[in-house]
Amino acid sequence: MKLQLAVAVIMECVGTAIVVAIVATLMLLGIGMVVNQLLRLRKWLNAQPPEQPPGEQADHPLE
Repeated sequence: MKLQLAVAVIMECVGTAIVVAIVATLMLLGIGMVVNQLLRLRKWLNAQPPEQPPGEQADHPLE
């Protein structure tokens, strides 16, 4: 009787540990994806704008 109870408690703990591990892995994956996109955005924002080809004039607003 006690052996069955101990096995049931252990299996419940193992099941909980598996669920926690899966959730933690998915959270880390999601955080990694967000950080990657933020780093790409920072790189894109810091990049110099492309130069205009010769012969084309920039549009200047009228004052």
